[in-house]
Amino acid sequence: MAYLVGAGLVPEGFAWSWAVGSLVLLLRYPKKSLSMLLQVPATFAPFYYAQKLAPEAFWEALIWAFLMLLLDGRRFLGVVLEFMEDAGLLASARRESRP
Repeated sequence: MAYLVGAGLVPEGFAWSWAVGSLVLLLRYPKKSLSMLLQVPATFAPFYYAQKLAPEAFWEALIWAFLMLLLDGRRFLGVVLEFMEDAGLLASARRESRP
């Protein structure tokens, strides 16, 4: 995110607002799932801007991400399931599946 701000792609005010707002939320609600959710824009913003500004780099990054998912997909699914469980999205499904 710092690089995107430095390159002028993301407004500085938005980045500071996001950082301060995220910090306040995490101090108020210290949950791993919230932290993971707040990281999504900073994680996917480079892909968004690469798609618009450097399509070749976007496709290279997308292929790399897909290959890493194939090589270590179990870990990715574990992180997603952990996020959903911590966020309370899997609790009802687990209760319903019990006899």
